[in-house]
Amino acid sequence: MSSAEFDLRMNIMDYARRSSLVLAELVAKQPFASALRIKDVRVLLQTMAHQERLLRQAPFDARRYYYYLSPRGAKLLGDQSARTSPLPERDKLRAYAIAAFCSAGAEPRLRLHRQELLRFRSEDEAELSPRYYVSQRPNDSRLGHLRPDLGGNGRWDRVVHQCRRDMRWHMEHALFSTWLAAGRFEFAVITATEPKAARIRRALAEIRIKHSITMHVFVLSELLPLLFPLPEQPP
Repeated sequence: MSSAEFDLRMNIMDYARRSSLVLAELVAKQPFASALRIKDVRVLLQTMAHQERLLRQAPFDARRYYYYLSPRGAKLLGDQSARTSPLPERDKLRAYAIAAFCSAGAEPRLRLHRQELLRFRSEDEAELSPRYYVSQRPNDSRLGHLRPDLGGNGRWDRVVHQCRRDMRWHMEHALFSTWLAAGRFEFAVITATEPKAARIRRALAEIRIKHSITMHVFVLSELLPLLFPLPEQPP
């Protein structure tokens, strides 16, 4: 194995550690895989799972599988705290939503893993949720917090309440409030439909403008059939 092939595998395992869910179409959008065709990514993931045992495989939906880090892969990364088991259904959808958001657009976003989050909390604080990312703009990196909405078309008011609570908590936190004041912290919501996204944007406009908060509301239409799959047709 060449050093380039080894580095590619390390990057994919690091991506698996961060996202807990690896799909070929999302890996193909990562900077480290820019030279690969989607077909090459699929073959590589299968090789890493079935031959090299660096990844494992679990069902994603009725027609696809996703990959996650194996204990052997975690050991090679030197991170025994990394997740090495398949995700429960709701966690799987959250992980997919976050991974899709981080892979969208020309601006690279890097989801932070558990070890990286330790530096943002004091010893007496509870562990932070694994929903933070770094938005890597040239000369303007920002830390962000994600709120995936798995409610489909309904209960936009509940999402708004959760977002307001997220904003207030971060504004009261000593470290995050400093990042907010410097314009280097942002919030993002991922939801499945544009009408719901529009309601969320309108409802959060006042607090966003009052406190000069950067807020993204990202529509991931691929979430809807995952949240409400069509029943299988009889043969």
